[in-house]
Amino acid sequence: MRKSNFEALRILAMLGVVLAHIIGWSPNVASMFESPSKQTLFLTILSPAGKIGVLLFIMITGFFLCKKDFHFGRIKRTAIETISYSIVVSLIVMLLSRTLSLSSAIKSIFPLNTNVYWFPITYIVIILLMPALNLIAAHFANRKFRRRFFAVALAFFALNTIGKYLDFNLEPSGEYRILTYAFAYLTGATLAMSKRLQKTPRSYRIAFTILSLAAFAASRFVKVYILRQQYLDLWVGSESNIFSYLVATSIFFLFESINISQSKIINTISASTFAVYLITENNFLRPYIYEQLTLSNYFGSRKLYVMTFIYTAIIFSTCVACDFCLKKLSSKTRQLIATRKEN
Repeated sequence: MRKSNFEALRILAMLGVVLAHIIGWSPNVASMFESPSKQTLFLTILSPAGKIGVLLFIMITGFFLCKKDFHFGRIKRTAIETISYSIVVSLIVMLLSRTLSLSSAIKSIFPLNTNVYWFPITYIVIILLMPALNLIAAHFANRKFRRRFFAVALAFFALNTIGKYLDFNLEPSGEYRILTYAFAYLTGATLAMSKRLQKTPRSYRIAFTILSLAAFAASRFVKVYILRQQYLDLWVGSESNIFSYLVATSIFFLFESINISQSKIINTISASTFAVYLITENNFLRPYIYEQLTLSNYFGSRKLYVMTFIYTAIIFSTCVACDFCLKKLSSKTRQLIATRKEN
């Protein structure tokens, strides 16, 4: 049964992903980071929201799957939905623009091995590692070993962060990214298996979240005003940043304690979050979305602060509506086919 507190967290995480895409894929975005300003700091604080959102998704996965057996069906469902959306979106782009090449069309049919999307393949690898990760998580359920896990996790993210501050700004390799999300999975799984952590008072969780957000904001201030790092330095590798990890962990820890009564609306919207990613991250559709809804037009204006969130809401709600309609259409089509077969 779905828990609406975690479904609400999925929605928040996907809103963060959309928000990061709006900032990162806006035309001429690099020009907005050329010199320090309040608006630069604003965008710099928000730009890692997508990576934090992905960390939250994997933590939720670890929380719910840590006590379950491996089933290939999870991989099958992810692959089918990814391929289906890739083909549908690419066909729409082809019909509207008539510029999609044959090679691009072929890539849309095989999105999992042609870099059309990066997250589904990462998620599939994590699911394949699930049996081993669950054994590790069970080992860390003990208080003594749990402390060791968090010490190792913090050391991993801290070393990566120090490297970034020392200008080791290389794009993380696939293996490094998998290791990052393996730690995220284990974080969610460890919380699920630890009754002691689950009994932590909410006031402590709120304090942890506030401190994490404050430390995160301070780190972004240092990047903008002291280190004067450029756009690429602010964008690359932020999922392995210790401050991103602390924010994701604290928010996850806080939402675990929130009691939300079962909400059909929240659960329905949450069920479309993966579709929102598949639509907005599609390589062929992405230029059309962010050329129309670009923040570059508002840089230097106070409207930037408002339009950032308005555009996020527009894109998110439109994608959810599209997914809802496609699911309804698919359901009706299957019913019609089943009825004709019976007749």
